[in-house]
Amino acid sequence: MNASVKQFRSGLYMILALVILLIVSVPAIHSSAREGTMDFYIVPETEYLPVANLLTHLLEELGFKVNEKIQYRQVGFTKIRDGQGDLFLGMTFPPSKDGSWNDYAHEFCNLGPVYEDVVAGWGVPGYVAVDQLDSFEELSSSKVRRKLQGEIISFTSDQSLLKSSRRILDTVEGLGNYKLVEIDRMAALSELDLGTRSEEWIVMIMKRPSVLFSIYDPRFIVKLTDEQSVNLLARQDLMEKYPNKVTEFLSRFYLPIELVDELTLLYDEGKGSAARKFVQRHPELVNYWLRGQPIL
Repeated sequence: MNASVKQFRSGLYMILALVILLIVSVPAIHSSAREGTMDFYIVPETEYLPVANLLTHLLEELGFKVNEKIQYRQVGFTKIRDGQGDLFLGMTFPPSKDGSWNDYAHEFCNLGPVYEDVVAGWGVPGYVAVDQLDSFEELSSSKVRRKLQGEIISFTSDQSLLKSSRRILDTVEGLGNYKLVEIDRMAALSELDLGTRSEEWIVMIMKRPSVLFSIYDPRFIVKLTDEQSVNLLARQDLMEKYPNKVTEFLSRFYLPIELVDELTLLYDEGKGSAARKFVQRHPELVNYWLRGQPIL
């Protein structure tokens, strides 16, 4: 065999060896990089941000870097559906009645509810007795109207809730003399704080979860929505992409609505420390989420 043929074969073997090395090593590097970082899409509304912040904190406890991407619902929904992100928080179930969810449900890994009992309505502080105010009929009495100064205070800017409330005032007999007062969140909280100190009667339009439930223990007298849950959605191949410790943690993660109210208050007081404070307060629950250790 002449020297040129030997040289050609030697070069060919080197190229083949390099190709095999790339085939073996590149996917491993890519997989490792993907497993170490998660893209988490979150809808920028107060009912989602505190829980998402806690989830991020706990995923980082498991050793993952989490990129929080605050996006509107349709953007996050589409990114997860198309496999361009990993987790999505920002959708209530059952979804709206337009039927679009049914067309796409099979393209997601639905990890189930992270909390339930999401509801909106007209509420009063806990010190207002049930037998004195718990219905439209009692609201329509002149005695109750005087105590409320003829006002229904809005603690939300949700236009659908405000529209529903205006319709009630316009159509329910005896409520036409009430006026709907829309004030910004800080002013509303300040008014409620002053009013509750002297146990004044206040009817407020509000949603749960909310800081109100941690501070003032209100109750609903009229519900404007059905009770819903907030589910965590993930890319369809989540279980193939990430190790069991991640998917098992996410399947165990669930908060009673009272703890969501507590977490929302902590987040409102200081978003940078909310998750850490919550973890310190509830170590047994956190151990169950992260490691499956039973709560004693």
